Amino acid sequence: MKYRKVALPAFGVLLFTLAGFAQTTALEGSVTAEDGRPLKGAMVVIARGDGRGHYQVRTDRQGHYFYGGLPMGVYRVSVEVDGQERGHVDDVRTAPGGPKEVSFDLHATAEKNPKLAVDQPVPPVALALPSTYVSTQTPADQIQLNADNSFSLQEGGQTYHGAFAVNGNTLELSISETNAKTTVTIAGNNLADPSGQTWVKREQSARPAPAEGALRNQDIIKMAKAGFDDAIIIAKIGSSKCQFDTSTDGLIQLKQSGVSAAVLKAMVGAGK
Repeated sequence: MKYRKVALPAFGVLLFTLAGFAQTTALEGSVTAEDGRPLKGAMVVIARGDGRGHYQVRTDRQGHYFYGGLPMGVYRVSVEVDGQERGHVDDVRTAPGGPKEVSFDLHATAEKNPKLAVDQPVPPVALALPSTYVSTQTPADQIQLNADNSFSLQEGGQTYHGAFAVNGNTLELSISETNAKTTVTIAGNNLADPSGQTWVKREQSARPAPAEGALRNQDIIKMAKAGFDDAIIIAKIGSSKCQFDTSTDGLIQLKQSGVSAAVLKAMVGAGK
């Protein structure tokens, strides 16, 4: 009887211990980086569906992870790189016996869903400034974007002003008169506002380029002060494009700067 009194509790402890082991399981797997190599140091997060358990483990140099002693249940398993979730598997149901495998291939995941790749800042669209955009629906409506990031908007017979900023392919307009903000999508050389209206970039008329190498009053003054004689200066005037100021004030300044009468006469003649 004494033996049985001792044996029964021992047998009960054994059953309790075996039951305890039967209620735990393990997860393991590997994480492959976008370049196809094992990813060391990735954080694998194991979260119970009922919210009663949250476990973490990092991958080793072979990109492998193992977490044992998990209670039986349903889990969400995810992988994080630099604090950003890069993939996950829901409804992972554990079972008694060997570890359940859950692996992640970040290269395949990124190709399937590029949004899961590491975010890179979107470079702003480069706008040629200043630029004018005309509404295709109402040509009288125009947006003028200036090089100092200011703008003017003519719409519906009203004129508005403000500042703009470019964020990726979005043009953000802050209107001073109404303290309102609106966004416009940049699509190539066109703009599209939230109402669906399209604004087409108007080609800027070419400005006449200043005559290259044209002689001006200051050039003649420099030559006179440098000691060139009148014959050389007059010959230079005759062989060059000239843009002289031969107004009364201009001639007085030339005379006071030491330009001779003969050169002044040649300069006046070059303007005819």
